Formats: sequence, structure tokens, C-alpha cells
Amino acid sequence: MPKLQIEYKQGSYESQVYTLTVKAPISIVSKGCRVTTPAINVPMPKGIIASQEVPGSLFGSKSFNIDLADCSADVKVYIALTDASNPSNSSETLSLSPASTAKGVGFRVTHEGKVVSFAPDSSAPGTLNQWLVTNRPAAFFSIPMEVSYIRTNKDIQAGTAIGNITFNMSYQ
Repeated sequence: MPKLQIEYKQGSYESQVYTLTVKAPISIVSKGCRVTTPAINVPMPKGIIASQEVPGSLFGSKSFNIDLADCSADVKVYIALTDASNPSNSSETLSLSPASTAKGVGFRVTHEGKVVSFAPDSSAPGTLNQWLVTNRPAAFFSIPMEVSYIRTNKDIQAGTAIGNITFNMSYQ
């Protein structure tokens, strides 16, 4: 049988030993989902930016999904997206990675038409910009997402634009 032994000693006093014995089987159960798409590569269309002269203009959208399986029925599913190139970024624009050669663009991510703000790299409840995906997940479901280029500056330079996101799931 599992036992936990704790010894408590304070100053010069004689130590006291406490033993906790568990007589029944222990079952530890977690509630959540299994992420079936832990690495997602989103090939973006080539961006033609000449017609997008104003900073804030969006172009070149691409849809993708974050797929989940084996979800507990009675759990609330939250997610937080983090800008992997700039983890302190809490804006609505994903930074370009250092490997990018393009300048004056970034990425905008949306979920069901709502712009996603980036979050710290944490799954703790109440994390800044963490959002509720569903409070009644199906056993298998997808989180539909979309990413677009966004012009971030009047001055622009053609090249490769690479963005990296990490996501943290939180089951509450």
C-alpha cells in the first residue's frame, strides 16, 4: 500500500514523524483533449503588396485547423497563441521571424472572423489573451483559424515572410 512519511522538526525539539497510508486504490484522472496536430505548417500564398499601400491592409489569407481528439465532455477548452519570435507580443500582429527577409509585413490570425491577440507562453487559467474555444467539446473537433498578411509599415521590402506561433491549451 502506498505510504507517505513526513518528518517535522523545529529547532532543538524532538522530531515528529507522521505516516499517511492509503488503503484504497488511487486513480488519477485528468480532463482534457489530445492535440492531433501539434505541428502545423501553413503554406501562405505569394503576397502581391503593390495594391496594398496602406499599413493595416490585409492580403493573402489561408485557413488551417487545430485538431483535438479524445476530449472530456465536461471540460472547458481554452487556448492561447504565442508569438514564438517575440513572446512578449500581446498585439494582434504576429512578428516576422529572424529568418524572414521581407520587411513591412506581419501576420494577422483570426478565429471565426475574430482577430486573435497574442499571449504569454502559458497555459495557466486567466492568461492574458487566452480565450474560450468551447465549454462543451465533442470527442473530436477542430478549431478553425485563418492567417493573413498584414502590411505593418509604409516602407516595404519583398522577400520571404515567416511567422512562428506556439499554442497552449488549458482545460478548466
